[in-house]
Amino acid sequence: MKETLFAIITGTNNKGGVGKTSSSVNLSITMANLGFKVLFIDGDPQGNGTKSMGVRELINPSKNLWTAFKNKLSYKDVAVNSPYSNVDVIGATQDLEDAVDIFSSSPRRWKLFKQLLVGAQNDYNFIFIDTPPAKGGILTPAALAASDFYLIPSFADSDSYDGFVKIVSLCEDIKENENEKLSCLGVLITCLKKNPASNAYLDYVVTLLNEANMPIFPHYIAQSDTMDSARLMGKPAVTLPNASVIRDGYLTNAKYIITQTEALKVGCPRESPDLSKLGLIRQSPTYDQKTEIILQKNSRVEMEF
Repeated sequence: MKETLFAIITGTNNKGGVGKTSSSVNLSITMANLGFKVLFIDGDPQGNGTKSMGVRELINPSKNLWTAFKNKLSYKDVAVNSPYSNVDVIGATQDLEDAVDIFSSSPRRWKLFKQLLVGAQNDYNFIFIDTPPAKGGILTPAALAASDFYLIPSFADSDSYDGFVKIVSLCEDIKENENEKLSCLGVLITCLKKNPASNAYLDYVVTLLNEANMPIFPHYIAQSDTMDSARLMGKPAVTLPNASVIRDGYLTNAKYIITQTEALKVGCPRESPDLSKLGLIRQSPTYDQKTEIILQKNSRVEMEF
């Protein structure tokens, strides 16, 4: 196993369809191509990450995430080899939806991923956890309770902004109450359209994020035919022909993650996001209360793409 770096990273957003799965899948493949040992965990009952990793046919009643949770199994019991070098996968089935009903009030709910991943630092450098849209349930909070970092994939539009602003409040509450090591890795802009409206809104969002101490991944993932083809084919975009631009973009973002993980290893302090400057009023340190979004006007900032 390459070096001694280790980090558990959960991709999350309150809104669906913003690139959570594609971000986690493509970053997993990119890290593996750099020689790191990677475990990808599909924590979404839809199982799109399982399909993208090419292991759906290997997932059976004894080899899936739900079975691990239900029977208190180790990652070693349920992980399967993917077709991609250095990448193992714990796949999801629709049975994972049962976790919401069974564990939502269980004392085990915060330990589901913690118990699963005991000893994983001996076998992997990076663990990426894909999650469902965080509209309820326990899967996303349980993943965050076990993670070192959370990353927030997001489109450059207002609906996506509202989604990730709400999830930041959840993440910071979990940091305060369940997992003090949890840190914001950053917002990863996905499916960026190169037109004046998108550019203007991106400027607005970047201004808010900078003022609120929210990191931003260095490379924005642009909308492209290759990304669209990857979604239709159910494959990682970085593995497709003629995807050199996408591969370079994810490589830049992977190197950013490596740098942040190295800083975490040596104990560099990380500043928490300022929720008030994001336009969010956090009402209490509970995980199910509604939050109030206040969008503030910001001057336009010129940026290059």
